Amino acid sequence: MLKEISEEFVKGVNAPLDPTLIRKNYGGEKYITGYTVVRLLNKLTNGAWDFTIDKTWVEKCTDKKGEHDIYHMDITLNCYFDDGHGNQLKLSKTGTAGKVLENGAKNASNIYKSLETLALRKAASYFGVGAELWLNEDEVDYFEQEDIEPIWTDELLKEHEETWNTIGNIQNTCELSDEEMNDLVASWNSAYKSLDMIQPQDLAKFADFLNAQLNDGAA
Repeated sequence: MLKEISEEFVKGVNAPLDPTLIRKNYGGEKYITGYTVVRLLNKLTNGAWDFTIDKTWVEKCTDKKGEHDIYHMDITLNCYFDDGHGNQLKLSKTGTAGKVLENGAKNASNIYKSLETLALRKAASYFGVGAELWLNEDEVDYFEQEDIEPIWTDELLKEHEETWNTIGNIQNTCELSDEEMNDLVASWNSAYKSLDMIQPQDLAKFADFLNAQLNDGAA
């Protein structure tokens, strides 16, 4: 049965990888194994995927260590889904990989298998499988924040409108910047780093804290 693309499906695709699936090579770079990519693609598509090898070629490269053969491979990864109306939808992504055949290697019999894994892993990343491994820490943090559901919905903002107005009036009266307000939030409760992170049940308590600070200053 083909999976239907939905909002819930997209969230699942973009969910962070389980850390136990991530490995590091000798250079410290993170990666996931070819077997893991296959399992994740099976989970993503209910097994409805395949790939074709489009092109292989070899280039010569000369460096300080001498002349090397660089093997390349292009593949196309096809994933099949339900378009929501019972029709099959095919989505395709291409992946390219290159690998050096070092001097002294007995043969190139295993290099194509390795290239398949590398190219498949790259193509799968365009579907979101292991895509985070291509990001640096700041980029990961950014997308994790983007994926967090907002605390303050329109309904909650309306429900606590009076308290928000009180806080806004205090900020304007004391001429406090947003950064200064966030500092006050952190000094009041270290669990919160900014005003918009305060949970609805704690908002009135923070407003009382601001009023107390304002009264102390007036005294």
